[in-house]
Amino acid sequence: MIVTQSHEILRTSRPVCLQIIGAPGVGKTAVAATLVAQEIEQDLLDHLIWIDRPRSVESIRAILAERLPTESPLQLQDYVRLYDIAIVLDGIDL
Repeated sequence: MIVTQSHEILRTSRPVCLQIIGAPGVGKTAVAATLVAQEIEQDLLDHLIWIDRPRSVESIRAILAERLPTESPLQLQDYVRLYDIAIVLDGIDL
């Protein structure tokens, strides 16, 4: 049910930020992986960046700059408005 509702949100809102929170071990990563797999299966993603256990905001920025297409002069905020991109930040302890 969570995956179905989340998938609907992803399809009807642009751009969208979906935050999955919960205690360690409840399946947050599994939900994110299932959602991303469905998007890929249906050819709905232009780009996927999965960042596991980012150390800092600066490290996230560096990884995004490294993994986004370098030929694009667009900034990240413009890129996510124009393309269907999933950025998953996994393993962040709040």
